[in-house]
Amino acid sequence: MRNPGAPKIEYTPELGQKICDVLASSDTGLTNLCKIHKWMPSKSTLYEWKIKYPDFLEKYMKAKAFQVDNYVEKCLEIAHDSSEDLIDTPDGIKPNMAKVARDRLFIDTVKWTACKLAPKIYGDKQTVESHVYSHEESLKELE
Repeated sequence: MRNPGAPKIEYTPELGQKICDVLASSDTGLTNLCKIHKWMPSKSTLYEWKIKYPDFLEKYMKAKAFQVDNYVEKCLEIAHDSSEDLIDTPDGIKPNMAKVARDRLFIDTVKWTACKLAPKIYGDKQTVESHVYSHEESLKELE
């Protein structure tokens, strides 16, 4: 959260684009991005901008869709990373269940987020079957 006494950052299309570029290339959430990049406005200001500036909202939504790809890439890295899967305990080598649980939570969260933010790419495939009956076919079935 920004210092309440700090001057409010005014929206410009260039600043909006810069924020969206950072968001699109990141695999961290908006709260952390606002903390990391001191030049960025607060999260609440960004929400105000999404309401007030339709062009920013459109760029923001596209950036979030690109960000999903970064999250999915991170999931693949986690799935392939076997370091720390085993730990040495007084009872011998055991699975690191805390790491497994943390990784599972992260991956499940990303899967859910990806399905919501980019359903055409990461959502479950929906199949719809239909059959169109002609009037004559319907009458024959009734006989």
